[in-house]
Amino acid sequence: MKKNKGGDRVRRMGFIEDERGISNVIGAALLVVAVVLGVGALMSAMQSMTDVPEVPRAQFDISDHPDSVTAANANGFIVRHLGGDRINYNDLLLVVYDSNGNKIYSKIVSDAASANEVTQDQVSGAPYDTNFFEGGEQIIAAASILDPNNDGTPDAGTYEIALYYKPTMSVLVDRNVMIS
Repeated sequence: MKKNKGGDRVRRMGFIEDERGISNVIGAALLVVAVVLGVGALMSAMQSMTDVPEVPRAQFDISDHPDSVTAANANGFIVRHLGGDRINYNDLLLVVYDSNGNKIYSKIVSDAASANEVTQDQVSGAPYDTNFFEGGEQIIAAASILDPNNDGTPDAGTYEIALYYKPTMSVLVDRNVMIS
């Protein structure tokens, strides 16, 4: 190569090129920075798309209702909210299993209330909202949902009763209850 008076500049085909090199370390560092920024932007975008709701923190109790399940218009069991976060009735799934583990009932609580299969026994007053299951309130289930034989007659026995938080399908409470 022909050196000119300008030092490291070489004239080729009418263009002047600078042959002074850039360190490979600087190039590698710039590439690493670009990759890290790209991955950070991608992770930020993905995290904003996957907004998973938190499971409410609350305590519940499930017990047999004092009514006999064979009585006319009887109630079967009671789910009590003992305190904690309030939960929208549209987000609660009530599931009942018979003693063999077979699912005999499954419905969103707000839909079950519309079908008169459960009663939302709510506390009234200014701070309470009828769309939410809050501390001090209870869900009273009709005995008619305790019909494992589908013969139209509710049966006494042991049932597994579970309440799920529908957005995450997390179990809020799951109890075996002897219904009489």
